[in-house]
Amino acid sequence: MKYNAFAGNELWKAVFKDAGSLARDKHPKALHSECLSNNQYWRHYASQPEIDTSEIAMIVCKDLGCDLNYCGLIKKSLPMEWEGSSDCSQELKIFNTCMKRES
Repeated sequence: MKYNAFAGNELWKAVFKDAGSLARDKHPKALHSECLSNNQYWRHYASQPEIDTSEIAMIVCKDLGCDLNYCGLIKKSLPMEWEGSSDCSQELKIFNTCMKRES
């Protein structure tokens, strides 16, 4: 077992905790790109043998869900990045239409 000098020290525990709280959220564009990717999580989820119709609809409509999520996330960023953009109602409508159609 490797010795960790920081493990028992309360000061260092507090430093690591504080450093973690200062970490910034990812930018909405980075999260959108990650959402759109065909990553290991989605491949594993889609390959499950007992997947139901609503889950298949979600997989089919994933890109539209990512767009809806991006729209909401961008509202948390700087106003200059979202001023004049939609209120996400169109994105929600498109996503819901896809989910209904695929279900």
